[in-house]
Formats: sequence, C-alpha cells, structure tokens
Amino acid sequence: MARVHLEMIRDLQCPGCVSGCDSDLDDVEDQLASCPRFEVDKRMRDCSGHVAGTRSNFARILLGFPKGFMSVGFHQERTGDWVSNREADIEFLAVKEDESWKDMFDHLNIAVWAVKRDEDLFVRAYCPRNDHGRIIVIRGAEFEQLPGSPLDVSEFQDQL
Repeated sequence: MARVHLEMIRDLQCPGCVSGCDSDLDDVEDQLASCPRFEVDKRMRDCSGHVAGTRSNFARILLGFPKGFMSVGFHQERTGDWVSNREADIEFLAVKEDESWKDMFDHLNIAVWAVKRDEDLFVRAYCPRNDHGRIIVIRGAEFEQLPGSPLDVSEFQDQL
C-alpha cells in the first residue's frame, strides 16, 4: 500500500478507533504496526480492523470526518434485515497525475455531496444499482475536478 494511503488511514481512521496507534513513533508504518488490529483490507482501501469507538443508535460514527460524512448509513441485507454498513466502508484515494480516479464516478457510482477539508476532498457517493452509499476520500483533489454536479456541503454544513 502506498505511503499516502497509510497516512490517510492514520490521520482519518485511527483517531476514531478503539484500538488506535502509537502516535509518538516517528514513522507512519511503525505507528500503524503498533495497533493490534491494524490490517489493510483485501481491496487495499482502508483498515479492515477498524472499530468505531462511538455509536449513535445503530450507526457507527467516523470521528475525524466532517459533518455529513461521519456515517455510511444502513443497507438492507438479502435476508430483509436492515443493518448498519461496516464502519470502514470508506475508500482512500490519492490523486494520480493521470486523474484516472475520475473514472470511478459514473451512472453506477454517483458523487452526491462533497466537501474540501485541508488537502482531502470528502465525497459521499451513491450506488443506485445496489442501493449502497459510501464515503470516498481523495487526497489532493479539488471540488471542481469531480464529474457531475455534486452539492458542495460547505454551503449548508451548519445545518447537518
């Protein structure tokens, strides 16, 4: 996994995790290795060992994320039961010079909301084919680079 992805996991997932990591260590790899639950998920997107330390009703809260992006919500299982999405149903991306990350957004993965915070662009995406929402964090991207017309959450974030 690229170093920038490890830094994103440390900066955005670890602060809200019950396990956490030793931030006193100098190197990001050493910091993440200090966590007994750290494990890169099989799709190389995030930490699959992440356990959200804060819950509201049944939703898991992603501390460290901006308002409107702190929970991925619920989906319906094939059994018909409504269950909370995995708290780590997020995807960390780093902008590549060829901007191939834009190809992930189309009519099957729609950017609905977005907000820029520091160097990260938080995108709430919706996949209508399977009625599934997810959070995509793109380091180094700008709002204007997103395909389609997602709403800029910064205009109404105080209402969330």
